[in-house]
Amino acid sequence: MMTFRHRFRAMNTEMEIILESDREQDFSETFENVQLLFAQVEQTASRFLPNSELVEFNRLEGDIPVSPMLFQLLTAARQAFDETGGIFNPALLSELEDAGYDVSMERWSDERKLPDSRNSRFPLPAAEKAFSKEFADVPYEVVDTAKHIIRKRQGVRIDLGGIAKGWTADRAAELLFPLGAGLMNAGGDIRVFGNREKPWIVGVEDPHAPDRDLGVLQVQTGAVATSSTWKRRWQNGGRWQHHLLDPTTGRPSETELVSVTVTAPTAVQADVWAKTVLLLGSDKGASWIRERNQYALLVDLNQQVRSV
Repeated sequence: MMTFRHRFRAMNTEMEIILESDREQDFSETFENVQLLFAQVEQTASRFLPNSELVEFNRLEGDIPVSPMLFQLLTAARQAFDETGGIFNPALLSELEDAGYDVSMERWSDERKLPDSRNSRFPLPAAEKAFSKEFADVPYEVVDTAKHIIRKRQGVRIDLGGIAKGWTADRAAELLFPLGAGLMNAGGDIRVFGNREKPWIVGVEDPHAPDRDLGVLQVQTGAVATSSTWKRRWQNGGRWQHHLLDPTTGRPSETELVSVTVTAPTAVQADVWAKTVLLLGSDKGASWIRERNQYALLVDLNQQVRSV
């Protein structure tokens, strides 16, 4: 059994493929296809690329024909919206821009960035919000699966940043599965594939001290993802902001959690579920992930760690 690694950069983050195979062959073509896949998804679904299909989609309304790739991404995002009762809401792009996240992070000025995010805290919420299925309007409808037509309401603008990386990691795993066993690490979103006798060991970063791990997970199948309010933070109007919006207010959430790591059957589910648990807060989030028979590690502002 030999181990092959391929690293590349895409979606403004570091990617790595780890493949274990007993085949003595060159896998470079498949690795390049995976790299191309991430580039294609970014070109299709990035809100920061002026010529992306998503940017054009956001300019339109009514019944809109889209490419098969964008159709699949929008369908996955709509399914996540439905499953979470609107807690995961891809239609908050305007609100995200209003909070200050209007350009890609690599283009931020030094004044906008927070050198040490752990020195500044959001206030704790007085009580956990009561989420319900009635608080958010359905952002768009899938009206024709064969012709890839999406019906979007006037004024709705979509951000697929919360789902595109996980979705692509799942597609990458499908490409790599015939070659052996391994994992796709998409900037910390882990998707395991293939049959392996021993589980993969995945470290869980301590958000209060990123140079060390809180612990490790043993992952045999499925996926792992982490959502954190400290990974993307910035100053806007003299206030600290982050990218995880409370869909009941359209403002950065004031959840007491700063980091949530979850396991899930797929990377796209792990992406969505980690954000959902974080937005729900410790108690409601723990109950939500238990209902799905998955594991979660919750870390709050006071450095308390809760295992679910």
